[in-house]
Amino acid sequence: MTGKYGDQRNARDKPGQLPVFDPNPSGRFVHDVLKETGVSGVLIGRLAVWVCLSSEKKRAFTKDMDIAVTREGLHRIRKWLTDRGIRYLDLAIGGINVEQPGQINVDFITRSCDFGDFSPLFEDAIHDAVENGDSIDVGEGRLAVVSPEHLTAMKIGTGEKKDEEDAEALLVDADIRVDAVRHLIAKHLGPGTLSRFEVMLRKINHPDAKAGYRLS
Repeated sequence: MTGKYGDQRNARDKPGQLPVFDPNPSGRFVHDVLKETGVSGVLIGRLAVWVCLSSEKKRAFTKDMDIAVTREGLHRIRKWLTDRGIRYLDLAIGGINVEQPGQINVDFITRSCDFGDFSPLFEDAIHDAVENGDSIDVGEGRLAVVSPEHLTAMKIGTGEKKDEEDAEALLVDADIRVDAVRHLIAKHLGPGTLSRFEVMLRKINHPDAKAGYRLS
């Protein structure tokens, strides 16, 4: 099947080619989806890290665009895609992936799943970004970008090494309100994650780090 966004069939990269991801077509696709469904969504993930960081040296490869949406918003996006014959895959973390090789690769993420429901943090991030956040140009319109504080909390919340490395880069290089991150983690992710955050601050010698516990 073909359509506005190209061939819907699966395809493979040619042997010997390095993976290439141009986020601009994905950004335009996301803009169309959000506009036509009336869903609020915000850029998160590695591309949002790129927006927040000032140093080109700290940008790492990514192969997709991550968009935070609410559970109700995801339901509307699923219907929009189905009505147009655009296939998608369910994500174990809560959400869907739409990939058309060589053209677009987008994850619409709720973070609501059996092994952890972070959707309240994502909903808070969406509300904040739509009301107060930055945005990027995606051709025919703008796409809201998550705040660096919400993004840092999201990255720490996954517990994955690559995401913690992104969080460290944000805390070192971006303008982060550390107390706001503490508040978000305490509210949405719990004391265990908050403890990990404090350890991270001490590890990178952040000026706002709290002293660790000492044995008497």
